[in-house]
Amino acid sequence: MNCKNSGEVISVFLFSIFLILVCGNVQSRSITQLHTTDKAAMYIGSASCASSTCHGAGEESTKRNVRQNEFNTWYHEDPHSRAFDALKTERGKRIAQNLGFKDAASSDTCLSCHSTNVELSRRGPSFNLSEGISCEGCHGPGSLWLKTHSERNYPSDKLKEQGLYQTSSPIKRSKLCLSCHLGDKEQQITHKIMAAGHPRLVFELATFTETQPRHFDVDSDYIARKSPPSPVKIWALGQIQSAIQTVDLIKDNSGSRDSLFPELAMFDCHTCHHSSKNIRWNKITNDPLTPGQLKLNDSSLMMTKYLLEVIKPDLARELMKSIRLLHKKTSHGEGELTKITNRLSSNLHEAVDLLSVVTLEINSAREILDKLVQAGRKGHLRDVSGAEQAVMSIALITTDLIERDEKYGTNVELNKLIDQLYGVLTDENSFRPDRLQEKMRNLRTSLR
Repeated sequence: MNCKNSGEVISVFLFSIFLILVCGNVQSRSITQLHTTDKAAMYIGSASCASSTCHGAGEESTKRNVRQNEFNTWYHEDPHSRAFDALKTERGKRIAQNLGFKDAASSDTCLSCHSTNVELSRRGPSFNLSEGISCEGCHGPGSLWLKTHSERNYPSDKLKEQGLYQTSSPIKRSKLCLSCHLGDKEQQITHKIMAAGHPRLVFELATFTETQPRHFDVDSDYIARKSPPSPVKIWALGQIQSAIQTVDLIKDNSGSRDSLFPELAMFDCHTCHHSSKNIRWNKITNDPLTPGQLKLNDSSLMMTKYLLEVIKPDLARELMKSIRLLHKKTSHGEGELTKITNRLSSNLHEAVDLLSVVTLEINSAREILDKLVQAGRKGHLRDVSGAEQAVMSIALITTDLIERDEKYGTNVELNKLIDQLYGVLTDENSFRPDRLQEKMRNLRTSLR
C-alpha cells in the first residue's frame, strides 16, 4: 500500500488532520531557536528558491541529484504553503474574534505556527509572511547556506555547520514539526484556543512526511549523503520524541496551582467531548482510571511502549509503570509529579539511545505490527487519539513490509482492510471503539 494513493478515505483523513496547526505565544521563537543561534541570520523568502534552474522547475529533473521542482511541489501541493491563508477563512476569523484578537493574520499568537514568523530585524526584502510555513520555515534562514548548498559536491556536514537545518535527522525533524503540531514551552496549544474553535492536533512524523507530500527521493545519492533510517525507524524515533515532548509539556504545566492536573489541552479531548449515546468505555487490566475521569493523551507514550515490547521488554515494563503512575497522579493526585515525569523522561531517553544502535529489521517490524493489531483486537484503543496513532502506525509499517517482505507481496485484501481502519476514523465525533476492534480482528486474520 502506498500512503499517497491508497484510497480516498485515507487521503481525506490525512489531509484534514495535516492542516491542523497549533497557535503559539509570540513569534516563532521555537523555530528560530531550533534553526540557529546566529542572530544575524536572515530569512530571505521562498522566491530565492523559485528559479527554474534551482527548485522551481515545472517538471522533475532526471539529470540532477535533486528533483528541482521542490518549490512547485510545496507551493501547489503542500498544506504548509496555505497555513497563512487559513487565518483569513471564516473559521480563522471566528477563532480570532473569540480570543479577542482584532485579526488572526496580524496576531503573533496565530502567526507563530501559521507562518514563518521571525523577528522583523531578520526578514529580508523578499520575505513575506503570507507564504505560510515556507522553505526556510523548515530548512532555516537562507542567508547562511543559499550559495553553498547548490554546489554539487559540497559536504553536507559543512552545510549543517553553516545553518542548513538537518531535516534528514528524524529527531531534529520531529522536534521542528512538533514545535507546532504538538507545541512546546515557547508556543503551546491551550484549552482556551481549542475552545475558541481551533481543531484538535494530530501528528505522526513518518506518515506526515509522506503526505506532505515528500519532495525528495531516497535514492543512492541521498543515502550516500544522509544515510536515512528506514520508515519504521523514522516512525519509532518520531513517536519517542513526541512522547518526550508530551512529558516536557506536562512538566512545564505542573505549576497549575488550582488543580491536580496540567493544562486541559494535554488531555484526550474525547474523554469529555463525545456523544453519550455511544458507550466508549471498557475496562482494561491494571488501568488506574475509572469511567468519567479525565485521561491524559498518552498516545505517543503507548506507541513507544508497543515498540519497546519488541526491542527491549524490560524497558517497556518500566515505561508502563511510569505511565500508570502519571495517570494516578493526574486522576487521583497520588504521587509527586516531578519524580514521575523525571522517571518517564529517563525511560524515554534510554529508548532514544537504544534506537541509535538498533536496526529494525523485517522481523522486528512484523512483531511491532502484531503488537499494535493485538492492542486493537483486545479493545485497548478506546480513545480517538490512541486509535489514530495506531492506525497510522499500522498503515505505515504494513506499507514498508509490503515493499520489503515477500510474505506480504501485493496483498490487495490487506490494503482494503487498512482503508477500513481509516474509515472508522473518518468522523472523530462518531468514533466507535467496537467497530475499530472488529476491523482489527479482520486485519489480524489477514496477516496470519
